[in-house]
Amino acid sequence: MPRTLTVVATKADGAWYRTWQAYVERHDANLLVTVGVPGSHTLDRERGDWTMKNYIRAHYWFDRPLNLLEVFA
Repeated sequence: MPRTLTVVATKADGAWYRTWQAYVERHDANLLVTVGVPGSHTLDRERGDWTMKNYIRAHYWFDRPLNLLEVFA
């Protein structure tokens, strides 16, 4: 069974503004790759809640000051 986690997007002060569930596709010492799937519910404090319409693959590097999102159908 694939592992899932809750992704929480935060402002610089640590306050959350968006959160959703995603599957862990890959994890190692310096990288976490997750996949959000169509139909997943997203809580969004700024724009209101919504449902994902596409797959979203996210790459989170622990040793770099950036993330990469891929959106695909």
